[in-house]
Amino acid sequence: MLEKQLSRRVFLRSAGIASAAVLAAACQPKIVEVTKIVEKEKVVEKPVEKVVKETVVVEKQVEKVVEKTVVVEKEAQPAQLPKMKLRFGYGGWAKDYADIMIANFQATEPNVEVEIEVIAGDLIQVLYTQAAAGTTGDVQWIADAHVMNLGDAGVMLDMTPLAQADPVDITADIYPVMLGLGKWQDKWYMIPWAADAPVMYYNKTMLEKNGVPLPDPLKGYTVQEFQEACKKVTNEKEQVYGWNGMDSMSWWAIYVPWVVGFGGQFYSADKSKCVLDTPEAMEGIQAIADIACAKAAVPKGANFGGDPFILGKACFYLMNRFHCKNIRAAQVEFEWDVAVPPRQPVKHTAGAGTMGPGVSAAAQKRGTHQAAWKLASTIAKPATQKHFARQYLSIPVLMSMAKDPSWYDLPAPPANRDVFLEIPKIAITPPNPAGPECGTVYVGETNKIMNDAWDEMLVGCKPAKEVMPEAVKRLNEAFARKCK
Repeated sequence: MLEKQLSRRVFLRSAGIASAAVLAAACQPKIVEVTKIVEKEKVVEKPVEKVVKETVVVEKQVEKVVEKTVVVEKEAQPAQLPKMKLRFGYGGWAKDYADIMIANFQATEPNVEVEIEVIAGDLIQVLYTQAAAGTTGDVQWIADAHVMNLGDAGVMLDMTPLAQADPVDITADIYPVMLGLGKWQDKWYMIPWAADAPVMYYNKTMLEKNGVPLPDPLKGYTVQEFQEACKKVTNEKEQVYGWNGMDSMSWWAIYVPWVVGFGGQFYSADKSKCVLDTPEAMEGIQAIADIACAKAAVPKGANFGGDPFILGKACFYLMNRFHCKNIRAAQVEFEWDVAVPPRQPVKHTAGAGTMGPGVSAAAQKRGTHQAAWKLASTIAKPATQKHFARQYLSIPVLMSMAKDPSWYDLPAPPANRDVFLEIPKIAITPPNPAGPECGTVYVGETNKIMNDAWDEMLVGCKPAKEVMPEAVKRLNEAFARKCK
């Protein structure tokens, strides 16, 4: 079965695939030691002298002593795993995340040796090859971009039964939208490492200098206000622009929320065809393209020798929490903060995308899948989440840590902390097709066709109403032939 599924993936790769409950202590099992309460009479002889007509009388005094036992209730200590070895695979870029996760796991499971396997080159192609040979690591770090393909191909294991057998239900405390990023057809393949979703970073100094009102942190600019702000701060002569920019506009987490926010959709209800050629969808796409074609966004491929926002060459940047660390490390001279992304007219939405560990199907065949689950689920434990949060790297994926001091009490900037808590309320998951044959908004034929369309609209400045019907036609023809 796997070989058959993997043969379909070979074609996909050739087509471009590379790439609210709290965890309560009461949920923990407890040992209760109970002993009956027993009362005993204890005779204590004490001489008592009484003088009765010059005669000394010694009497016995009886004391009743009640002995009571104490009822002891204590947490049960789960049995440690036996001596064994687990393999953990990841791309080199995930080392910092994986290292702390492994350290926290081994703090409670000292008998388990974790062998790290750094995968160089095309991570996904390597995983397909390893899966065919049954040599995939027990735990594998992946991105939500590949959940559908790796799950459908049988590379990753559905962790739902493992989670259900765990005494602590971590799924109850994970933001639903983040949980959804790791699922395909109601099967769970990836545990999210953070509440990852792009917020709008803005250069406060630049806005005030140009007389532009600051955005409301939790409501944001309207799309029209955002368009005008981008134009007002742009100074082509000084190579200063509104939005950093054109290279990120074709990222699904930017354009799909605008499509939905204007009343459109990427796929039909049954996900059998693309519907980006509806008036609503094209209006949302055009609203983004208008900023680029007004030359109010960093030109595609522009190179300033660094990040345009950090260098003060762009006023706005839509990116995840980790960018806070980058900006602070650069010690920028301007004031900055964050707000929610621009507010669309029909429904305010934003994107979401993350990565994290999962258990491989090979682990189940080796009989190490339960231990692998314990290692993988460590990513969602408070100790691990706090470590990431303290570094301005992430917002904890656990709802119970919404205002945890590990991140909420960090020094500003950014000062508008609640922005990061608002995003999970409006964020959406990427649109997935009915099947993986033609890839997704991230990879494969679907991604390629959309990138071509965006090049026409952003670089060539062709209207969406001219570009999208042809792009949709190409997509639906690809779906019909299942990209064979």
